[in-house]
Amino acid sequence: MDFSYSEEQQMLQESVQKFVMQKYDFYTRGDIIKSEAGYSAENWTMFAELGWLTVPFTEEDGGFGGKAVDLMVMMEEFGKGMLVEPYLSCAIMGGTLIADLGNEEQKGALIPRIMEGAMITAVAYAEQGSRFNPNNVKTSAVVSGDEVVLNGAKTAVLGAPNAQTIIVSARESGAATDSDGISLFLVDAKAAGVSIKAYTTIDGRKAGEVTLADVRVPATARLGAAGGAAAVLSAVIDRA
Repeated sequence: MDFSYSEEQQMLQESVQKFVMQKYDFYTRGDIIKSEAGYSAENWTMFAELGWLTVPFTEEDGGFGGKAVDLMVMMEEFGKGMLVEPYLSCAIMGGTLIADLGNEEQKGALIPRIMEGAMITAVAYAEQGSRFNPNNVKTSAVVSGDEVVLNGAKTAVLGAPNAQTIIVSARESGAATDSDGISLFLVDAKAAGVSIKAYTTIDGRKAGEVTLADVRVPATARLGAAGGAAAVLSAVIDRA
């Protein structure tokens, strides 16, 4: 059995290696971490130009059509340089949730912006005391006319301080640990009632505690069917 990388994967690996060597020495990385944003917008633009932000997306969605091995190749090299850009939280987690659960209108509006580096997403699923169990959701989602009202708090949200859109898990029905009844919503990070307490993780990335107080989103901000997001969310977390 041949476990060697394909020619395309070798090219991808060499591309990331070259970037890390040229753009991510110890001192440059330190300057990036100490900056207000905590990541390099210039590097993020380069990620888009090099096509790296397209790798998690299928060809049907305009992406590279990368598989798990392609992402592994990239993440291994990112890890060697300890890159702090929000690739995992945005392109892999947020992007995959939109691709897997979004309708054609949502995918058409959001996926190109992610691949172009024009929008950063974060995924808010963990809660205090949940032990990162994605089914342990107390954040509530209550339908009010053509809107949904969100209330709750999320913890350890990678990339939240720099995200324009936060994908929030919330419960529409069921008990606190039921897999049924969990929905995902696209929430504007600057929407009324959203507050983010930012901090830096031990490896230098940005994360945040996200609080939602009577946050109103249109019903069209729901990804997928009402109460039916748990299985896809769990699969994406496992993939990440």
